Amino acid sequence: MNISEEDNNNRSIINIKKEYVRWAYRLFLDREPENEEELNILYGDIKELKQIFLSSEEFIINNSSLLLSINNSTSMQSIIPPSPKKIPEQMLDEYTMKGIINILYQYFDDRSIYLKRVHNTVETYNTAFEQIDKGIFNFYGLEGMALIKAIEKYPIQDMNVIVWGLPGWGLPGCDCEAISLRKSARKVYLIQDNKPICDNNKIYVLNHEELSQSAIMADFAISYSTFEHDGLGRFGDPLTANGDLYAIKKAHKHLLNNGILFLGVPLGQDCIVWNGHRIYGKYRLPLLLKGWELLDIFDVNEKTTPEYPFDLELGSYIQNVLVLKKMDTDYPDDDILFKKIYSDSGHNPDTISMHEKINSYIYDYKSNCL
Repeated sequence: MNISEEDNNNRSIINIKKEYVRWAYRLFLDREPENEEELNILYGDIKELKQIFLSSEEFIINNSSLLLSINNSTSMQSIIPPSPKKIPEQMLDEYTMKGIINILYQYFDDRSIYLKRVHNTVETYNTAFEQIDKGIFNFYGLEGMALIKAIEKYPIQDMNVIVWGLPGWGLPGCDCEAISLRKSARKVYLIQDNKPICDNNKIYVLNHEELSQSAIMADFAISYSTFEHDGLGRFGDPLTANGDLYAIKKAHKHLLNNGILFLGVPLGQDCIVWNGHRIYGKYRLPLLLKGWELLDIFDVNEKTTPEYPFDLELGSYIQNVLVLKKMDTDYPDDDILFKKIYSDSGHNPDTISMHEKINSYIYDYKSNCL
């Protein structure tokens, strides 16, 4: 077959790019590609190729000790590149559930957050307790009161509690663990890869690997403003389209039977705000709630419509607290999902319509996808 000079040049470029990909596997992942098809994946340029490999879950897991040992911010940021400004094209289908999930862009580079190890002193906790008593929260604003209300109804006194930090080496604050202490938890397991120093003998700090290798089983878990970030790369974590689903599955694993998870994630129209967070609605929320029964919802915002908050403008959301009970099955029986919730049934009367709406989303998912 005769090949024109132009075609020959184009073919050379493609072959060189294949070699770049092959060597990326060798240098960053210490292995060969699974098959030749992996070499046909198109990358925009060398910078994007490096970003994908250096932020991959496989690279970070295999080099976690190296990454955690680096304390210099310049060195760390040069090793873990920022998340791509846009979702890599080869990952679009996974992130958007084959085009169902909308995409907006609001870019963050918060890798530097994990570079300083936080030290929560006795004074830090005493100050936090005073703020909690006044309804003031470091990171959550007024919506933090929803968690307080949930814990008051579902008390954690003398119980063991797992508190989930942000993905990867995210920011360890002094809110959820302080709230747990203030509400008289027996033990608080704070899960954070950049492990803070906590001057309180009821707090046990573990990274995610240590938790996975442990036999810890808790009565309660708290994840507020964490899972929606997993897998987006904002905090230097690997790009993983289902990072949120993996994270909540781990929470499920470390709860006792019928254990309770207080979950705070953005609720609204389904959306990825790249690379900041996910917003959960009709399509993504049932996946996140797999293995859980929704017991209650606590919200401090004033609802405006029967469809609230799932009719908010695209990109807008509320972040309240879902009270979830661990189940042995994927989803509740239909009679639970269809059951009419009355104001005197023990559920929070302010969020009954939202509760029923979420149950209807779960039923629709069960009917169409299972």
